[in-house]
Amino acid sequence: MTSSGAAAVVAVFTILAVLSLADIMTAALDHNEHMYLSAGVLLKDHVLYRDFAFFQMPYQAVLHRLLFTVVDTTWLLLAGRILSWLLWLGCLTTLFVIVRAGTGGLLAPLGAVVLLAFNRVVGHAAGEASNYISPLLASLLAVFFLFRRTERPALSPKDVFFAGIFLGLSIGCKLYYAALLVPFGLTLLIAPRSRPVRARFTRGVAPLLAGTLLALLPVLYYILAAPAAFWFDNVEYHRLTASWRALTGFSIGMSWPDKLRFVGALAVRPTNLFLLAATAMLAWPFRKAVGRDDVSRAEEDYRTFFCWTAFGVALLAALSPRPLWDQYFAFPLSFAVLLFFVQWERFARLYPTPARALLLVLLGLQIAFGGFELLKAGPAIRRIDVWTPMKVHWAAARLQWDLPDVGAGKVATLSPLLALEAGQSIYPQLSAGPFCYRLGDWLTAERARRFACVTPGSLEPLLAGDPPGVIVVGLEEDQEAELVAAALKRGLRLVPLGFEKATAYLVTPPANGAATLP
Repeated sequence: MTSSGAAAVVAVFTILAVLSLADIMTAALDHNEHMYLSAGVLLKDHVLYRDFAFFQMPYQAVLHRLLFTVVDTTWLLLAGRILSWLLWLGCLTTLFVIVRAGTGGLLAPLGAVVLLAFNRVVGHAAGEASNYISPLLASLLAVFFLFRRTERPALSPKDVFFAGIFLGLSIGCKLYYAALLVPFGLTLLIAPRSRPVRARFTRGVAPLLAGTLLALLPVLYYILAAPAAFWFDNVEYHRLTASWRALTGFSIGMSWPDKLRFVGALAVRPTNLFLLAATAMLAWPFRKAVGRDDVSRAEEDYRTFFCWTAFGVALLAALSPRPLWDQYFAFPLSFAVLLFFVQWERFARLYPTPARALLLVLLGLQIAFGGFELLKAGPAIRRIDVWTPMKVHWAAARLQWDLPDVGAGKVATLSPLLALEAGQSIYPQLSAGPFCYRLGDWLTAERARRFACVTPGSLEPLLAGDPPGVIVVGLEEDQEAELVAAALKRGLRLVPLGFEKATAYLVTPPANGAATLP
């Protein structure tokens, strides 16, 4: 790489790092973040699934636990968002390395980074301190090792083993990444063709499965600690949620016709439409012409086969939940970017000028249509007062200022992040925020206790047995009627916290000389 090339790489990554940091820090607080960050705190003294509900695979909670061993837990959201930003930069860097290994130049890898960074579906997913970006990074690292293997058939199976390790880590963060076992396994069964099928299995598929199982071995601990709760949190809960959504009349992505309408609307958003159209254009009608190229054709065929298969299974995986949300499609759209450049690589060898023109036009459209929102967030890099983590921290500081002594009781809330940033204890049964609580009659009080969570019907017995010192409401208004009633029943006083509609009901006279509010 020349000095001018290195300068271009540094410039692009610096600009994207600054813009993405501002974008992530100004993203609105999502109720997902309460569950993921609270789990990282509770893991210090509790066992996941057995002692508190967590409705995803365990590795994101474990990652947050590791983070909070070195970071002050009064800055939970800030730390979680910074971690998400670093993981996002890791995704961009890994994509850069993968594409550059195939094309050799800088235009394509830098273009890949820009295409992914300016895609707002993926960018919005990066704005949450949750489990969208960590499995994406792990899966891209798995692709990196897989492509090394298919490009160098004589290489040791250790690369495939490492691909399996990262694939297992992605599954341990988010279960639907298990769909990638299909393209990884199929690709290793057909590549390289020079080897017999048995050798492809023993030196390809077997190391992949070994690495995946090894990476998932810690999950076995949580399964054995609470097998019924693990199954409920990762499988049955999501079925109950779909039933609850249907009962409330929610229709987005609930049936296959709704899913297809959702995907259609998502696909015609400009930054997605241009990418998908360019990818389809490179698949056909140029396929016949491109087929005349003999340069590394077999290896490129393997990569193309893998990327098309990975994009297909990722799309099906994103479509599988009920209901659907935009963030689910960060998975297939990221692989669509990879697919485009794998196809573009061979096209550029045959037709370098049209290929370069196609890429530059696509980049221009992506920046024009996807850049406005990202560029708009840029000035916030100098104004931490508008950062969402700072607003949450100041609300928590207000809560801490008005709190009585720590011994007054736990904080009962569906927004546990505020309580934890204030340095207070929460009810582990409420650590998932509204997710289990909102199921109501779909989950009996006995089953709620069994699975370490609470519903409106089991809330009052919990508070009667372990009286709260504080009740925080306001961020989940449609689910908080019982919490407000519990506060009024106990005669607690009201204190606005200065973050959105968040309000605290405190049990004793104000501390530190704060005035009582009506």
